[in-house]
Amino acid sequence: MSIGIIPLVSPMHDPLRLEHQMSWLREIERSGGFRFELGTPDQPPPTDLRLYFVRTGGTEQLFRALYRQIAGPIYLLVYPGENSLAASLEILTYVLRMGGRGEIVQGTPPEIAERLILLTRSAHALKRLGQARLGIIGRPSDWLIGSHVDADAVYMRWGTQLVDVPMAELRALIQPSAQHEDWLVKTAQSATSCADHAPESLDWVQGIYTALRRIQEKYRLDGLTVRCFDLLSDFGQTGCLPLARLNDGGIPAACEGDVPALFGMTLAFYLTGQAAFMSNPASIDVEKNQMILAHCTVPMTLVSSFSLPTHFESGLGLGVRGKMFTGRCMLLRMGGSALDQYWLSGGEIVENLERSDLCRSQILVRADEDLGAMLANPLGNHRIVVPGEYAELFQTFFDHAGI
Repeated sequence: MSIGIIPLVSPMHDPLRLEHQMSWLREIERSGGFRFELGTPDQPPPTDLRLYFVRTGGTEQLFRALYRQIAGPIYLLVYPGENSLAASLEILTYVLRMGGRGEIVQGTPPEIAERLILLTRSAHALKRLGQARLGIIGRPSDWLIGSHVDADAVYMRWGTQLVDVPMAELRALIQPSAQHEDWLVKTAQSATSCADHAPESLDWVQGIYTALRRIQEKYRLDGLTVRCFDLLSDFGQTGCLPLARLNDGGIPAACEGDVPALFGMTLAFYLTGQAAFMSNPASIDVEKNQMILAHCTVPMTLVSSFSLPTHFESGLGLGVRGKMFTGRCMLLRMGGSALDQYWLSGGEIVENLERSDLCRSQILVRADEDLGAMLANPLGNHRIVVPGEYAELFQTFFDHAGI
C-alpha cells in the first residue's frame, strides 16, 4: 500500500538540517506497514491518498499558490517541530474559508500511521465505488416507497453506475438443476436441519444461483439486487441461499431490489473485505437502546452454524437461519435520491433469537447511537450489519467523501 506525499518546505530552511525528518517518515511507514511515495505539486504521486507534508513554517504562501489545482480534501501531515503545526493551522483555516475540506494529521508515528490507514482505505473504497456497476434485477419491491434513488444523481455523486436488468431476463434463465456445485453440496451437508422439501428446493437454488451469475457476468456487475419476491410467485422458490452465496463470494447482493441496501453492502465490502447482513428492524427498545434485526438470508461467513428452513412469510423454498457471531458490529443505512445521506452506529450483537413470528436469522443488537433519533429519520427500512469494530472507519469514509 502506497500513500502519496508532497513536501512543502520554506526556502529559508537549510535542507541538510531537515534530514532527520526522513527517519521520522520511515518510522511512520514501519508502524503502518505502508510506504510513502514522494511527489511534487506539479507531479503528484498516482496514489489514492495524498498528503501535504508541511515540513516547516513559512509554507503558507507556497500552499496558497497551488491550492486551486488541488481536488478533494486536503490532508496536512505535521512534523512535531520546525513550526510545522503553526503553518498547518493557518493553511487549514484558509482551506475552510475557501469552502474546502481538510484535516491535520499529527501525533506519534503509530498514531499517525493508524489514521493514515483509515484514510487510505476510505480513499480506495471511494475510488472503487466510482468504478462500480450495480445491477437492479427487476424493479425495487413495491413496498419500498421511501427508498427510491435517482440513477443519474447517484452517478454524479459517486460515479457508480446503476444498471437496470429486466426481471424477465432472469426468469428466462432459471432452470432447476440436480448438478449441484461444491459450495451447495457442502452447504446442505453443513446445515443442522433442512425443510422437508429441501432436495427439490436445492435444485432450484442451484438454478437461481447459476442464472444470477450469468446476469452478473453478462452485465459486468460488481454487485446486484433482485426483486426476489417475484421468485416466489413465479417458481414457488426463494433467492435467500443464492444471495448468501453471492455475498460470500465477494459479490454484494441485496434482497427486494433495495438499492440503498445494495450500495451500503458494496461500501462495506470495499472498506472491510467482509460480507454484510441485510436486515429488517423488527422491534426497538428505546430505553435499552436495543433492536431486533431479522431477515431470511445471511452470508455463511458471518455465522457459526445454520439451518435451512422455509422462507418466513411464504413458507416456501429455503431460507437461512444463521447464528451470527456475537460481539462488536457496525450498523448502517444509506438513503436519499443520490445516496448522500446515512445513519451509522457502532453496536454489539448481544444474542441470536429464534422467534417464530420473524424472518429466520434474528439478532438482538445494542446500538451506540440513539435509536430514538433513528426512528425520527430512518432513511428507509433495511439496516446493514457488519461484524467488527468499524464505526470509525465508516465515519472516516463519509468525512472523506464529504457527506
